[in-house]
Amino acid sequence: MEKVVFIAYLSNYGGIESLIIRMIRWLVLQSRSVIIIADKDRNQNGELVKEVVSLGASVKWVSFRKKEYDLSKVRIFFKNDNVKCITFSYPGLILADAIFYDKINVDIIFYDPHQFGLMMDYWTTRKSIKPILHLVSKVICKRLYNNHQIIFMDHLCKKRTLTDFHLQEKYDDVLLLPMEIKEFNSDLARSKTQNGPFNILTICRMEFPFKGYVFGLIDLFSALVHSGLNVSLTIIGSGSNDDKLSEKLRAVEKEVSDKIEWIAQVPYRQLLGYFEKASVYIGMGTTVVDAVNHSVTALPIGSYTYECKGYDFFSADPENLGGLHGERDIIDFVRKIYKMDADEYVEHCRKDHEELKRMYDIQIIGEKFMSFVNTKHMVFNSFERKVISFAKRFVN
Repeated sequence: MEKVVFIAYLSNYGGIESLIIRMIRWLVLQSRSVIIIADKDRNQNGELVKEVVSLGASVKWVSFRKKEYDLSKVRIFFKNDNVKCITFSYPGLILADAIFYDKINVDIIFYDPHQFGLMMDYWTTRKSIKPILHLVSKVICKRLYNNHQIIFMDHLCKKRTLTDFHLQEKYDDVLLLPMEIKEFNSDLARSKTQNGPFNILTICRMEFPFKGYVFGLIDLFSALVHSGLNVSLTIIGSGSNDDKLSEKLRAVEKEVSDKIEWIAQVPYRQLLGYFEKASVYIGMGTTVVDAVNHSVTALPIGSYTYECKGYDFFSADPENLGGLHGERDIIDFVRKIYKMDADEYVEHCRKDHEELKRMYDIQIIGEKFMSFVNTKHMVFNSFERKVISFAKRFVN
């Protein structure tokens, strides 16, 4: 049986974790064995672990960063199996190489879910080491790309990576987020024009400035309340910057804060109830397509800004799930939805959903994942592995 391995943290619900959950469901239906190799040194999200196990995946815990890996049992487990190993980070890539470096029947795939996912230098504020990290990233990325070991989440990620590392395009290697497409629910969409306040929903990790748009969304919502609209705002998510969001909400006047609900964490499978009551979704990444899949119209938002600036509705550019900074204020788009009658609103939501079905079907994308093969199987050479082993001596 072909085995599919995901190397992930399982420490929090997010876009990568929801992608893994959807892929597990699809892979199990295809009679494939799914294993998650997770970092035992990070905090473990019990709900998330329980969910992936209940779906049919097995979990093996190892240390991603410590000096020594306990990999003997993991390596034996795979023996001579054909394996697709998918990772989302450099620590995961190093671990994948440590497990599978001598196996030619394994395809290692770095799935790049972020414009800067392959750029080590972007993730540090230490200017002294940025040039070194950029050079290291360039060397590794060039090899991965030439070996056909990278899948990009969208063309925006691919363009930025190839441009920054001066690489020539040579592969069709963009695979959009695979989604289990639901039937469009016109009755549910229609009911939202008749029941309760107009609800704005956003879901994200509280990591700023990456997801700083939440601050601008609160300001946008405040303007809507002050203009007399019957609106509510639901924020779902937690993260390393929860305190900053708390501070922002405390500064909001009571007339506005009374209409805002912040829920720190909701398991992926329980998001349905929030999508069912949402009139419009504002956010970025996976949750945009999740919302559209639940018959909610969506406005993708830019990243790395504390303003709530976006683009257009999902159907205008379905591949854009939120670029850098955003292009325009979106309050007029929200007002446009608010003013729609039932028929207009249903057709607007249907248009978003049709584009989702056309571009994100897991049946098509999942098969492309499984047919993705490396042209070469090497990630690091023996000297580089020695350097990595030495560097781990200084990692806590």
